[in-house]
Amino acid sequence: MVTASLVMAYSLYTFSAPNMPANHAMMLTIPFVIYGIFRYQYLIHVKGQGGAPEMMVYTDLPFLVNGLLFALLVVLIMYGGFPT
Repeated sequence: MVTASLVMAYSLYTFSAPNMPANHAMMLTIPFVIYGIFRYQYLIHVKGQGGAPEMMVYTDLPFLVNGLLFALLVVLIMYGGFPT
């Protein structure tokens, strides 16, 4: 239930926050957030790596690539490198 609430809250934030671009391009980041949440859940529940969450970010390559792509897309959208 928390995961669904988190995804819904982030989705609504990208759509209706006053500090976001008017073309709603930040909604393109939603799949990266969903992947990150489910990858984190997978690492905790299936792999049993819940001891040090900050180390998961640095050692898990798919999680790291997802974070970098998310950050790159946010910078492109917020600073005008993304077409409107």
